Amino acid sequence: MFKRITAAALSLLFVFSIIPASALDSLSVEETTAKIVSEVTEMREESVKYFLCDDGSYIAATYAAPVHYNENGVWKEIDNTLTLSSKSGETVYSTKGGLNVTIPSELGSGKRFTATNGGYTISFGVKSIDNSLSAQAKVVETDALPSVVKMNSTAEISDEKVTASSMAQKAETLTEKQKVEKFNNEQMTVDKQSGAVVYKGFNQQSDLEYIVTSNSLKENIVVYKPQAEYVYSFDLDSDGLIPVEQPNGSIILVESAVSEEAVFTLDAPYMYDANGAESYDIELSIKENGDEYVVTVEADSIWLNNSEREFPVVIDPTWSAPNSSIQDVYVINGTFANSPRSNSEIRAGRNLTNIVRSYIKLTLPTNLPIGYSLYYSTLVLKKQNYFKVSKDIDIRAYDCKDAASWSTSSISWNNQPFDNSNNGYLHSKPELLTSVAAKSDLDSYSFSITKAVQRWLNGEINNGIMLASSDESTKTQVDFYSTRTSASENRPGFVISYQPPHVARQVWNPTYESSTCRAIGVSCGLPWTVEISPDSPWLTVTDLKANTFKLKVDENTLASERVGTATVKMTANGTGIAIGTITVTQFGAEPSVVLDTEHLDVKHTNQTKTITVASNSSWSASSDSSWIEIENGNGIGNSAFRMTIQENPKKEDNTTGLRTGTVTVQAGTVSKTITVRQFDKVSELFNPINSDGISETRPSTEYNHPLAQWAMKLAYSAYMPLTGGFSGIAPGLFMEDNIDSAEDVLKDYGIKSVAFNTDKKDTVCHIIGHKQIYADINYNTSDNTNGGNNATLGVYKNVSGSGFEGCFISNDQSGLRSDDAMDSTGMYCGGYSGSIWNTLSSDGANNTDCVIKTNTNTNGGNNNGYMGILEGTGGCKSTGVIPVSSSLWTNDSVDNIWSNHRRNSEIFWNTLSSDGANNTDCERTLVVVDIRGSSTNKDWLTDVGTQLNPKWGSFRAGMEMVLKSLYHGTGDTENCKKCNGNSNGCEYCKGYIPFNNISNPIFLVTGHSLGAAVANLVAEHLNSNSCKDTNHCPGSRKIEDIYAYTFATPKTEDDISKYDDEKNQNIFNILNNNDIVTFVPTNFSKPNWSDNGWTRYGRDFRITMPLYLNSRFLKMSGTDVFGAGGHAMSTYSHWLENLPDKFDKKAEDITAEDLKSISDDRDAVGLLPRLFKVKCPVDVTLKDSDGNIVAYESARENAVYPEIAESGITSYISEDNEKVFFLPFGCEDVTAEIEAYDYGTMNVALETIGAGDQLESMTYSNVSLYPGKDFEIQIDENSVPSESQLMAVAEDGTQTEPSKNPYLKSAVPDTPYEGNNYITVVTDRSVTKVQFVHRDSGYTMTYTRDNVDVTLVDDGETLTWRIRRDFHASVYDVGVKVGSYDWYRTERVFELIRA
Repeated sequence: MFKRITAAALSLLFVFSIIPASALDSLSVEETTAKIVSEVTEMREESVKYFLCDDGSYIAATYAAPVHYNENGVWKEIDNTLTLSSKSGETVYSTKGGLNVTIPSELGSGKRFTATNGGYTISFGVKSIDNSLSAQAKVVETDALPSVVKMNSTAEISDEKVTASSMAQKAETLTEKQKVEKFNNEQMTVDKQSGAVVYKGFNQQSDLEYIVTSNSLKENIVVYKPQAEYVYSFDLDSDGLIPVEQPNGSIILVESAVSEEAVFTLDAPYMYDANGAESYDIELSIKENGDEYVVTVEADSIWLNNSEREFPVVIDPTWSAPNSSIQDVYVINGTFANSPRSNSEIRAGRNLTNIVRSYIKLTLPTNLPIGYSLYYSTLVLKKQNYFKVSKDIDIRAYDCKDAASWSTSSISWNNQPFDNSNNGYLHSKPELLTSVAAKSDLDSYSFSITKAVQRWLNGEINNGIMLASSDESTKTQVDFYSTRTSASENRPGFVISYQPPHVARQVWNPTYESSTCRAIGVSCGLPWTVEISPDSPWLTVTDLKANTFKLKVDENTLASERVGTATVKMTANGTGIAIGTITVTQFGAEPSVVLDTEHLDVKHTNQTKTITVASNSSWSASSDSSWIEIENGNGIGNSAFRMTIQENPKKEDNTTGLRTGTVTVQAGTVSKTITVRQFDKVSELFNPINSDGISETRPSTEYNHPLAQWAMKLAYSAYMPLTGGFSGIAPGLFMEDNIDSAEDVLKDYGIKSVAFNTDKKDTVCHIIGHKQIYADINYNTSDNTNGGNNATLGVYKNVSGSGFEGCFISNDQSGLRSDDAMDSTGMYCGGYSGSIWNTLSSDGANNTDCVIKTNTNTNGGNNNGYMGILEGTGGCKSTGVIPVSSSLWTNDSVDNIWSNHRRNSEIFWNTLSSDGANNTDCERTLVVVDIRGSSTNKDWLTDVGTQLNPKWGSFRAGMEMVLKSLYHGTGDTENCKKCNGNSNGCEYCKGYIPFNNISNPIFLVTGHSLGAAVANLVAEHLNSNSCKDTNHCPGSRKIEDIYAYTFATPKTEDDISKYDDEKNQNIFNILNNNDIVTFVPTNFSKPNWSDNGWTRYGRDFRITMPLYLNSRFLKMSGTDVFGAGGHAMSTYSHWLENLPDKFDKKAEDITAEDLKSISDDRDAVGLLPRLFKVKCPVDVTLKDSDGNIVAYESARENAVYPEIAESGITSYISEDNEKVFFLPFGCEDVTAEIEAYDYGTMNVALETIGAGDQLESMTYSNVSLYPGKDFEIQIDENSVPSESQLMAVAEDGTQTEPSKNPYLKSAVPDTPYEGNNYITVVTDRSVTKVQFVHRDSGYTMTYTRDNVDVTLVDDGETLTWRIRRDFHASVYDVGVKVGSYDWYRTERVFELIRA
């Protein structure tokens, strides 16, 4: 019970969260209690909580003691629960926040209590003269403490009996307002605000209690029996604070002798017995005792041992911190007229002999917003006791604004701000704030102090509030719990109910009538104005008052609604700040319903969409499709409903999964519809959806990142399953685990597919599949469909025949065109009606401009049969006119009737313009061509043959294979093993497109590496205008029909003059600058690889991609293959996956310009990735220009690897102990620091790498080493290996190029000790002598090949010298002689030591 604080005490508090009518001037406000929604934690203060209410108002609740503590800038709730913990090896009870109190688990010598405030921690212990002090601490609830006794009260006794049944009945009869108040009370209650322990029998006659609150440590000495004396002493460590005794009997601890601000206060103690009799006859003193102090409390034994005493008696000294937001004190005439009374209660009224008044000061919250409006402020006090002899009184609250200042430590009856005579305060005519009738059954007194608080908030003096009896001659008195009471929830509290700057209404939807007005309430504590949108002259402001204004609309004579805005701005510091905007949508004269959208495109997944409805009547929403479910589909006026859209199931028959449904919202006779179009999984890749729910087919010439990712996934999966002799090396080396096959990936998207060239002896394996998708591919069409490829339908291209312009003749293959504008040219048709069929049946039949609003048959086309045969054209050879009423049908056969009549060409247009033929409503057949990269032996011949010998195979030959698979197949139906006896043939023998009867398709062509090269050529060939004249791809296409994404693409065309930048803008080649494959084939005579005559079709995007080599085999394969890691599929795939994060965009929003912004002109730089390799007993550290370590390798067992900064550099140690560093293209300048940790020789190489070859290198061989020898090599970003130089670094920092000894390979002793030993020396075969130089003495030992101590082995590449002799301890140089004169010496080759 007592562990909770209630901010505004009880029920009357919550009345003041009502917005009074006066607060909004003439605006009527319904008086209902605002219900708390939640605490606004970010507004917390030490003693203040803020709560948001359901009407938009706020409550700032101020508590008597702190309820929060600051931890790293965040206010957290104080927890005064006493929990066991360990401090300096002792078991204590402690709290979190507040005073951070610790209490010993038992009393005894050296046991200390501690409390912390303002950075100071005081400690004290109960002093025992004979060291007999001993008692265990017991944690109890505060209402279970021995000191909590029932006081004898002289209050009036009511005859009403309170029973359980009457309490239940009372609870059941709570009004709604009372229920809200009860709920709010619970929300503002703060738990865990107090804790208590008791030491029973700490000196045989008494108990010792400690009650912890957020700003006090209250000590109660509970005395059970009379004693000779009542003296209690405590040892105090003040932590450097200085004690100062105060006139009111308290002691404060201050930081310095001149400081008046207390860090801690030991309040003046008082005592009371079980009957409530109290006394202040207690002496509190403090004396120095060495480095500490002794505090003594001595109670008056005469008062205590008086026969009227009723034991137990409680003696109450309290430690407190002066950080209460509420300060209170009472003053009393008579004996104590010269001192303040700071007890557990404050008082107002008169008892049998004395008059009492109370003074209260309140600290205001600091986080109130600018421009707020104060609704109400209330001070709530809980009754502790009620005394009445005769008449009733009121307890009055007065503002001390005109009184003298006062403080709780010095105020007394005699020096109080008001006259101290009976009712004398009335002489100064103080401002009465509120008055509450005193009653015995009233537990909580709520005082409205709004006027005073408003004054204080406006910056006027805050001199507190006085409580006094309305008649101080009447012997009636009310005692209230003070801020010092043990039960923290009984302490005073006050709240401020306010409204932030606010406009009561945000939307107004008036009817069309004129002179319609609406009152708008404004809550703002600063001046404010209203601005009307400039395009809304029909909207005006009238009747502007302090807290309200009216909006007026003129009559809307239009059928459509109109929208205007009124913005309310407050003026703060000379600046207008908008606090609310009212959007006014005035309906038209007829019933109206307005939806926030009329068309909605959605993806294939489950989803919920909310539709906002604005209407002036009731409305209902319904769906015509089972996959669209409507929630909350009936409403009145402005509201909303939800559509739940089910997942679009995958179709297995290669048809489109696009589906369209309609949602209708009906309001009276008016209805509005929403067309919901849900894509299948593939269609949504081609049709990105914007935030408004509208999609647009992404043209093939615009980069489409989701489509590129899918294309990469297909290109990657084309390698599965791996086949062929090379599959275990490449690309199998780069494959990650759990990669699905291309057939499985396509199947997951509802696409059935067929794989071609799958045998391990084949080359250019490819997978082809198809599916109908939605694709609104725009050929710059205008209004009409079906008759032509480009624009208005039915206007024919001017052709000549029989001397007449515009005739249909049999040898014209494109008579119906749309590149001429519609005109009224008459046509004198002198051709067969079959000619019309010829002009329409090739590509005009199947093309539309995706107009959905169709009604009757068009084109005479594939809806009914053959297209273009005229109905009723024959019967008379002299006629054959196409009348306006005619349509193209298919039920008459073609005849040879000549037509000989002139008609307007618009008539013929009318016969074609109504409906669509095959691919209507933008449904197109997507053909996916997925081409595998190098996997078989023959694939590698195809790669190499492209440049060296096309007879082995070539990229272009691969293109021929793919086109053959698409359009022709083998042509041998009878002998096709794939047909399985099917007389109709199959994809392999007939060609994929003819076998599946696909007309007018669109293509997605993709591949990686070899597959990318072939895909590049296939896409270019399909783009080509001349393609339709070849045997490979009959029919006509346009660039809009071809989507192409290639990855790691080699160069495909050796004649750069054939490159047409504009023609192939739909081919996107994604290239890694660290991928050597993208630079071949090449002209080897041009080492910088730029402008070498080779190119590829389409748009190149050269990106520097970080290596992503998630392969357990890669590093085992040596540096040559490691250098080709930039070619790995995982590197490309991982880069594509992370691109949205790089640009901080959604995938569908990434553009080609984005790619271009991160592209590097790799060819212009002419650089390749580099390998830096060091083989020797050294540690190698690579640092960037800022000194950050970007790579480190060491073979020492005890090597400690440092923290590595991100750079893109990859490193490892090979199986033959070579330290290898991969420096990708674009790597910034690095410095390699090399430190030897043993004797030996070092090989260093910096290489420009290819796929298995080093193209250029810098090499240092057999550089001598000894422990501590340092080297550096600078590797610049835009440099070739030959520009880098290895330098030896001396101890003074000077650098010299190390000597090179190409003839000495190594010199290694069998043992590291002096004496008889063998030295094995490996040299070049040209060496004739070997010499050892003792560095300490300079003594030399020279050996020839035929020396008796030399055993010589010649393996055809090197000479191995086994030399035996007695060696002394020293470091030895080794020299070798070549020819007659040339000696080459290497310093510090090995060292021998004494055993």
